[in-house]
Amino acid sequence: MKRFAIIILIFLFNLPPVFSEDSKVQSPTISFRSKVYDFESKKFIYTENHTEHYKNGSHIYSIIEYKDPSGKTFARKKIEFGKKRTQPDFTMEDFRTGYLDKSVLINASTQEFSIEHRRSKSEPLKKEKLKIPGLVVVDGGFDYFIRDGFDTIAKGNLIKGQFLLVNRLDYFVCRVRKVADNKYKGRDATVLVLQPENFVLRALADKIIVTYDTKTHRLLEYIGISNLRDSGGEDFPKVKIVFEYPKGFLD
Repeated sequence: MKRFAIIILIFLFNLPPVFSEDSKVQSPTISFRSKVYDFESKKFIYTENHTEHYKNGSHIYSIIEYKDPSGKTFARKKIEFGKKRTQPDFTMEDFRTGYLDKSVLINASTQEFSIEHRRSKSEPLKKEKLKIPGLVVVDGGFDYFIRDGFDTIAKGNLIKGQFLLVNRLDYFVCRVRKVADNKYKGRDATVLVLQPENFVLRALADKIIVTYDTKTHRLLEYIGISNLRDSGGEDFPKVKIVFEYPKGFLD
């Protein structure tokens, strides 16, 4: 369980003024970026570059490009939020190794998902269909899961969801709780911890720590397992992801 991967990344760069969830988005697209560092060595390893696409004020889909320090794109993901924003369809492929993750919500009423995973281009594609009960969280839907439950978390209460792990063709119950209110680069921030609900798994798995801007509910920092394997395709490294916002974006 050390390698459980939750994709919660909303990467922001060169953005127009911030919009609340209830306000009208004034641009059909918004671009994003964040810097990813190896947690142990502190070495900068890649950037993640998003373009969010909106229609009538709703976030419809995102395109994410992963780029190495030289600027070369080595992986790509598309996330589609049109069905349920905490359960988006998505496809991610790492061009270096052929690693592939894909999830499609095929029946919203029964919460049935068609999922696919391939570890590398030399290995077979694995497919599975899962019906998942309760509140389901898929990939980039994690950020909306946090935003939707932010007031509950801020009061010291837990929020829980069934997290789909495509690379394991399975799901598990995960809980999120607040551990601190503090300052992050001069801003009021809320620090949250994500862990499996099961006590045994919680003892074995690395926790994920995320820091959110208290005012805008935007992600500032992530510490935990990467959603991408290393360049050799062997492991999901532990990373620190730092979000750099243009001046005034969070004001």
